[in-house]
Order: sequence, then C-alpha cells, then structure tokens
Amino acid sequence: MNWLQLNQMFIIFFLVISYKNLVLLGDSIIRKVYFQELLAQCQGGLKKYGNTTDLQELQENLAMNCIPDGMKKMTADDYEELLKKRRKLMAEKIRAYLENL
Repeated sequence: MNWLQLNQMFIIFFLVISYKNLVLLGDSIIRKVYFQELLAQCQGGLKKYGNTTDLQELQENLAMNCIPDGMKKMTADDYEELLKKRRKLMAEKIRAYLENL
C-alpha cells in the first residue's frame, strides 16, 4: 500500500472516529484489528475509539458514510475491494438524492 492509499484509508476511517483517536488508528491498521476492536467496544469492551459504544449506532454511522457492510472484516490489504464497494454505495446514495430533488 502506498502513501496515497494509506491517506485515503485514513479518510475513510476518519468518518467513523473522532480526530483525537485517529493517531490510535494508524497502529491498529498495522495490526489489522481496528474493526474487531471497535466491534468489541460496541459490545461492552474497552472504549478506545471515540464515543461509539452502541452496535446499532455504529451500523447507522457506517451506512450513512457509505462504508460497505463487509468492512468490519476487511484489513488494509482489502483496500481496492473497499474502494470498489464504496464507490457503488456512494453512487447509489447520490442517485437517490438527485431523484428526490
């Protein structure tokens, strides 16, 4: 993964967590456990990434930001797949918005 791809991954993850916790995310990407830790946090585990502690709230946040469902199981190695799925979700969201104008 090159620097540009890593920056884009940070932007995607930034939608889910607060800025002050972004530094922790860099280490988690390296360890490939970010979403596992976030899910554990939403199930009563250690509060490590922002204030999201409710699984339903996390699901809604991910959907609102066009983050694919399978993202929780993805790692930095799945970057290209993530982009492909996210582009489709974003296009669907934009199309729905424009059709309602």
